[in-house]
Amino acid sequence: MNLKISIVIPTYNRVTELIEVFESILNQTKKPFEVVIVDDSDTDAIEEIVDKWKNVFLNKVIQTKYIRNTRGKSLTKARNIGIENVSGDILLFLDDDVILENDYIDRLTDIYSRIPSAIGVQGLITNYEKTPKKRLLFNKIFLIGYFGKNDCKVLPSTNVTYSCEPDKIISCQWMSGANQSYRCAIFDEFQYDENLVRYSYKEDVDFSYRIFKKYPNSLYITPYARLEHKASDIARLPNQKRITMEYVYSFYFFYKNFNPSLTNKILFFWSWVGYIIVATPVAVIKKILGSDDMFLRISYSIRALGLCLSNLQKIKFGDLEFFNKKIR
Repeated sequence: MNLKISIVIPTYNRVTELIEVFESILNQTKKPFEVVIVDDSDTDAIEEIVDKWKNVFLNKVIQTKYIRNTRGKSLTKARNIGIENVSGDILLFLDDDVILENDYIDRLTDIYSRIPSAIGVQGLITNYEKTPKKRLLFNKIFLIGYFGKNDCKVLPSTNVTYSCEPDKIISCQWMSGANQSYRCAIFDEFQYDENLVRYSYKEDVDFSYRIFKKYPNSLYITPYARLEHKASDIARLPNQKRITMEYVYSFYFFYKNFNPSLTNKILFFWSWVGYIIVATPVAVIKKILGSDDMFLRISYSIRALGLCLSNLQKIKFGDLEFFNKKIR
C-alpha cells in the first residue's frame, strides 16, 4: 500500500530543535510527501530556517509549506491549521523537539497496511523510563499515572499510563502529541479543541481519547517505529501558569470526557490527594537541601485547585475564559 504521508510540525521559538527534526525527516528510509510547519513564534527566525531548508527538502522530492498562525497562540489552533493544509493519506504530527530513527515512517505506516481498521498509530518514545517498582504501586493506588509495559490508558483521574517498554503492537486509548498519526479521513469528524490555548495541556489526550471512545480498538502504538522526545524547556509557560493550566484543563477534560458519576468524581479528586501526599515529603527533603521548588509547586497547586473549585460551573459548561484570558 503506497500511502502518501503528510507531516505537520507546530513550532514555537525552537530553531535548533526544529533543524534536528528536519535532519531526521530527511534521513528517513520512507520519505513523506510533504512537511507543513505551523509557526506560533514571536520572531521570523523559524520562517527564515524553513526558507533555507526548502531546497534541501525539494532535492528529496518533499514539498514544504510554511504557515504563520494568525489565529492566536495555541497548539490546538496550530494543529487544526495543519489539518486544513495537508493533502496526504496519513497525517503525522511531530513535536518540534523530537528525533526520529531512520526507519520510523516506514515502520509506522506499515501498521496501517497490516491493520486496516487502524485510525491512528504512534511510535515508541525511547527516552521515557519505566516507573520504578517502589512508586508504581503508589501511583496505581492514587491513579497518578505511570510508565509501564503494555498499557496505554486514560484513567478517571484524567492521568494516563504509557507503554514505554512494549514487546508487541498494542491497542491504545490515547496517543502522545510528540508523535501521533491518523488517517486523514478522521478529520472530517474530529478537530482539536481550541478551548485549550497556548501550550494546550492534554490536547493530545483529549483528541485521541474522543476517537477511542467512538471507535474502540482503532488506535495503536508500535515498538518498531522509534524516536526520542527531547521535551525542550524552551518556550514553555512559567511554572505557576503551567501548573494552573494543568489543573484547569484537567477539570475541563474530566467533565467533557467522563461520566461525572459519584465514583468517577471520587477517583478524580483522590488523585489530587495522592499528589499532595507524595509531593510533601519530597518538598521537605528538598527544603533541607536548600531548594524551595517543591514547596512552591505545592502552593501553586493548592491555589490552582481553589481556582477550579470556585469556577467549577464555568468549567462544566466549557467556559475557560476566566483562566485563558490570563495567558493569551
